[in-house]
Amino acid sequence: TAELTADMKAQITEVNFTITQSGLEGQLLGITLNREMPELETKKSALLKEEDEMKIQIAKLEESLLNELANSQGDILENKSLIGSLNKTKKQAIIIQEALSRSKKISEDLDKQRNIYRPIASV
Repeated sequence: TAELTADMKAQITEVNFTITQSGLEGQLLGITLNREMPELETKKSALLKEEDEMKIQIAKLEESLLNELANSQGDILENKSLIGSLNKTKKQAIIIQEALSRSKKISEDLDKQRNIYRPIASV
């Protein structure tokens, strides 16, 4: 790297553009797949977005549950609305977890299809 004076350092931002082999390979794989099998990359992107949305839903459920527990008054075991809310949250969390499991399986299948093109990207 070039040595800079203190005045120059105050006026610029130094950025390290280090490229790793795996990072470059991933980028080349994405470019190759966008050209050869765009639907595969579209499915993968949509799946990742869906997974993120489900994880956000789980976080919201957890937050809601904690708020209800924190704001409950009296005996928790006799608070029927709290118990109903807990059961509803539990059912929703199970549904989301099952969807995430299915999503993981689909993602693994998509990765197997993507890996067919990995030798092209690693050249």
